[in-house]
Amino acid sequence: MKLARSISIEFAGMPKSGKTTVMDVISHYLRREGLPVAEFHGGGRYAPLGKSDLGRLNLYLACDAVRYCLSTHAEGSAPRIHLLDRGLVDRMLFTRALLSMGKVSPAHAESIGRLVEIPDLRDEIDLCFVFTTSPRASLAREAVNKLTSHQGRVMNDHFLVGLRNTALRFVSDHERTVCAQRLVAVDTEASDGRVAETALQVFTQISAVLLEQGVRLPPPGNDQSGS
Repeated sequence: MKLARSISIEFAGMPKSGKTTVMDVISHYLRREGLPVAEFHGGGRYAPLGKSDLGRLNLYLACDAVRYCLSTHAEGSAPRIHLLDRGLVDRMLFTRALLSMGKVSPAHAESIGRLVEIPDLRDEIDLCFVFTTSPRASLAREAVNKLTSHQGRVMNDHFLVGLRNTALRFVSDHERTVCAQRLVAVDTEASDGRVAETALQVFTQISAVLLEQGVRLPPPGNDQSGS
C-alpha cells in the first residue's frame, strides 16, 4: 500500500496506561498489511541526563520530540505512518502537570508550549490518543515482576493524580492545539489486561484517518493477507 503523504499518530498520557503496548500491537498490524511504519519513543528512560531535575528532563524530551517531527519531512523521504510513543502532546500534558504541582516555573511551561507549538509543527500530529488509568492501576502495573513497590519521582500517587486530572481536562475541554488535529481519550482502567480490545478501539480511529487518505484496511482478524 502507498501513502499520499506521511501521517503522524501519537500515543500520549499516563505511565503504565497501555500506550506503548497498544502502539506495538498497532505497529505490528500495519506492517503486516504492507504499510511503511516508523516509530518514535520519547520516554525519559534512556535520556542521557539525570532524572532528578524534572525540568531539564522535560526540556530534553520536548526538544527530542520536536527534532523527530521535523525530521519526518526530510527531503526525499518516502511517506510513512509515524507512530509516536510520547510526542508533542505528551510534553504539553506533562508540562502542565509539572506546573500545577510546582515542579517547574511558569516561564519553563511557557517556553515548552512555544517550542512544541512553533509554526513549522502546525497540524503535525494528525491523531493523538490520550491514555489514562487510575493511579492505583498504574502503580500496580509497574510493580508486576519488580523487586520493590517503592514509589518514585513520577510513579507516585501525587504526581499520577495530577497527571490524570490534567489529561482528562485537556481532552474534555476539546482543546485544539497546533500539535494535534484530533484528540481521542482512551481510559484503560476498566479494560486491564484486555490489550487486544483496547487496540481494536484505537485501530478503528486510525483506519478512519487512513481511509481519508485513500488507504482501506481490512478489519483485524478478517484480513486475507496470510501474514
